[in-house]
Amino acid sequence: LTSISNLVMLRLLARLLWSIWKWFLRLLTGQCELQRISASKKSLGEKTILIESSLRNSKSEVLRRIPSGEDADMDSVARAITKEKGLDSTKHQLFLQQIRP
Repeated sequence: LTSISNLVMLRLLARLLWSIWKWFLRLLTGQCELQRISASKKSLGEKTILIESSLRNSKSEVLRRIPSGEDADMDSVARAITKEKGLDSTKHQLFLQQIRP
């Protein structure tokens, strides 16, 4: 029982530290995680995997429900992300162009 409680505590600590790290990066760069991924110099395949992972692990129910894969309508996905993240579509045009193939 002790090892299970230690594992639970370790997971909670890891989640807390990850949230603090993401908050710090947002404060430092002025960009959300999705913007940082799309602006990175990684290959398109790597970016796709990271963006899908970020959406799956999001605290936002709206972002977690966004469909992934070839069936996803990227225009509606871009609109949903823009709305949920509160991004200005005129100010963040580059981001919107990068998440659309």
